[in-house]
Amino acid sequence: MKAHFLGILILVCSIVHGQQWCAPGAQWHHDYSDAFGSIGYVQSYYSGDTTISGLSCQIIEHTTYAHNIPVNSNYVDGPYEFVTSIDNEVVYIWTGAEMDTLINYAAQPGDQWQLSISDHIVLVTDTGHTMIDDQSLKYLRVEVMTQELIVLSDTIFERIGPLQMYLNMSISEPFVVEYGLGELRCYSDNEMSYSRIDGPCEIALGIHSRSNTLGIEVFPNPASHQVCIGNLKKAYSFELIDQTGSIVLRSDLTGTGSNCFPVSGLATGSYLLRVICKDHVHQEKVIIEN
Repeated sequence: MKAHFLGILILVCSIVHGQQWCAPGAQWHHDYSDAFGSIGYVQSYYSGDTTISGLSCQIIEHTTYAHNIPVNSNYVDGPYEFVTSIDNEVVYIWTGAEMDTLINYAAQPGDQWQLSISDHIVLVTDTGHTMIDDQSLKYLRVEVMTQELIVLSDTIFERIGPLQMYLNMSISEPFVVEYGLGELRCYSDNEMSYSRIDGPCEIALGIHSRSNTLGIEVFPNPASHQVCIGNLKKAYSFELIDQTGSIVLRSDLTGTGSNCFPVSGLATGSYLLRVICKDHVHQEKVIIEN
């Protein structure tokens, strides 16, 4: 879609703004990983308004909190910011020179737009409305593709944004090799909240194999055929992460006893096991020997 130039834009503030994008108190948590073995989360929030060439805009600040597995250290990167604006159900993002389409909530099945600073096309396949936390929200089902290849399918909600991609979709994990701002974990604003995970929105960083207040047991370790997680009381899910920061296994946990999962197909090496509980994340180093 052609860029929307600032010189011809006039934004009229309305209730629709609050319903569709950057509602008061809006904040997001997304997964984060990079090619250097870091994992963590990105916290973003609607920090205020600004004006660019007479156009009313919203400022979204984001900070990355991550743990680098190879060097076993935590770090914080940010805050950074990007600027958006909404007009007639279309959310635009400021590229530094002009406004480009970020999300077109007015789109109908068959409509499409191109992501800013990217050759990826967003094609709308379906639209509808759903209730989330007593709020009626419009959604778009989309396929993100190049000219020849569908990269992923996603759902984009009013207020919340995409589920599989980051808010600024062009710098999402599927499109950036060096680092990836990944899937949505949680969203909240002054009127509603939405979580896609069981457990805290913020990921506990670091490897805490010596600090296990819940008494979770991981065995055998080293392992070659399967790894079991025992003494489960309030655990909801687990993730197994390799040394590049990629999640190689992810599943829900059931019951309060032991859950086992196969690892015979994984490469020999050191992995990080994250057991996600209601108010705690237990992380432990696991050795796979195949």
